[in-house]
Amino acid sequence: MKFKNIINENKQIGIIYHFTTVYNTINILQENIINAIITNGISFTRNPDFYKYPRDGIITSVKITVDGNKLSNKYKIKPYNFFPDKYTHYLKFDEDEELVLTKEITNFRSYIKNVTLVKETNAESLVELKQTCKNYNIPFYNFKNKGY
Repeated sequence: MKFKNIINENKQIGIIYHFTTVYNTINILQENIINAIITNGISFTRNPDFYKYPRDGIITSVKITVDGNKLSNKYKIKPYNFFPDKYTHYLKFDEDEELVLTKEITNFRSYIKNVTLVKETNAESLVELKQTCKNYNIPFYNFKNKGY
C-alpha cells in the first residue's frame, strides 16, 4: 500500500470571519457570491474581534462566520497581512488574517455558519438584515441580545 493512500486528511483552517457593512452583507447573501475588493483575493481573519481595531477608516458592522475547512476544499487560502506597513501595534492581530485566492466565492451561503451584527445600525437596516438571514436559513445574532 502506498503512503499517500493511507493518509486522508483535509486542511484544518477552522473558523474564519469576514467583516463588512450591513448593506454588503445583505447583497452577499442575496447574490450568494462574495467578490474580491483587493486584487489578490478575498480577505478573512481568524480574529473574531477584528472589528474592534479600526484601520484606515474601514467601517464594519457585521461579522460573517465562515467554515474555513469547507472553504479550503475548493479555494486556496494563505496567511495575509492586509496592512503590511501600517499599524505595527496591531501586528499580533494582523497575523490572524487569511486571503482566499480568488476573485469571487460562489455559493457563498453554503460556507456561512452565522451572521452577527457587531455594531449598532438603524432599525430599518437591522430588520432587513435579520429577514435576509431568515430567508436563507442563516443564524443571525445581534451583539445586544445574542440572537433574534
